[in-house]
Amino acid sequence: MLSRNPSARIVLVEGSPSKAELMGRALGRLGFSNVVACPVPPRGLPQIDEDARIVFIDVESLGVARALEVTRSIRSRDDYVYIVALTRSVDDPIASALDDDVDDFIVETPAATDLRLRLREAERVIRLETEVRSKANALETALRRLEVAAAQRALSRSRIRTARARQPSVPDDSDPPIVALRRSRTWREIDAVLGAALENFLQLSFETPEALEDAPAFAAEIALIEPVRQLELVCGVTASDRSLLDLSKHLMNEPDLEAGQSLLLEVANVLMGALRTAFGELGFAFTGGIPNALEPARAHEGLEPTAQRRTVYFRTREGTSLGIWVDVQENRTAVIPATELREGMVLKEDLRDAAGNLLVRRGTRLSRTRAERLARAAPEAFVDVFVSTTKSQAAA
Repeated sequence: MLSRNPSARIVLVEGSPSKAELMGRALGRLGFSNVVACPVPPRGLPQIDEDARIVFIDVESLGVARALEVTRSIRSRDDYVYIVALTRSVDDPIASALDDDVDDFIVETPAATDLRLRLREAERVIRLETEVRSKANALETALRRLEVAAAQRALSRSRIRTARARQPSVPDDSDPPIVALRRSRTWREIDAVLGAALENFLQLSFETPEALEDAPAFAAEIALIEPVRQLELVCGVTASDRSLLDLSKHLMNEPDLEAGQSLLLEVANVLMGALRTAFGELGFAFTGGIPNALEPARAHEGLEPTAQRRTVYFRTREGTSLGIWVDVQENRTAVIPATELREGMVLKEDLRDAAGNLLVRRGTRLSRTRAERLARAAPEAFVDVFVSTTKSQAAA
């Protein structure tokens, strides 16, 4: 008989004891001894061990409805579980309803070679999923730690105290908005705003060199839009692979390039928040956006000085370097059909349906879901939107 050891890692959810026994023997011959049979109750769901890593589900004995409940219950667990549906054939229409919820399909009496290959693939997927989740959890923990530390240390930072003690220069209403923003003290001293945000978030001390020591390898850019004054403020940040590895090691105790890239995207978010707050004190109401990754060539382009762009470089004593650019320009607008709305677009005016009901307020940056809903709700409407000049936002 099959083992009923509660610590089993492979679980067979099978309505037929004889079929479960045959499958168990086949797995045993392949070297998998830690297998447990999980009977199908007349009602309710089978009780699957919490430490199961591979689960075989007999779709016919459970029925589609209960099979869906079982797979979704398993998917809600913290640890990844590889789910295999046992079907009468690979084209079984009943099993096709589970396409989005299971990892693999196997006929009820698989050949030994096929079963061995499928199980090797299952073990590989489980290993990769476990590694990905571990890195994601480590990154999430590091970001939470940074947020708490930043809040505790914010009041002790000399730059923050100095910035708060200064009286912001209020722009002259007679100036065009873009001129008023560029003449403001905040724009002239934007390196202090950016430096304070970086130091609080990354818990590092920076100096401001004249250029980056290493070539940019990854960059993130984010666009903010001021719907009333029709301005676009673009903030980008870039770093070399070495600096990305240094950042991930500093925050997560392990150098990891992908984690460093994720951190740089989060840095772009932090800088966006600092800019919104700083210019908000002058009466500018910028809406935030979503950071987008850029190709290295676009990073070089962002660092090139122009009349409307501020470029600042930051470096730690250990050599971790970041390049940041802030660009401001007047935004263009366009009137487009609601069916052409896309994620990232910002409404210039309120959008209402045919009955006059407010659907979305002006200044709202559309998510993909909201853009699709508006296209369905008001397909005949034409919408006044801001057209972003950044390649990253335009491609979003």
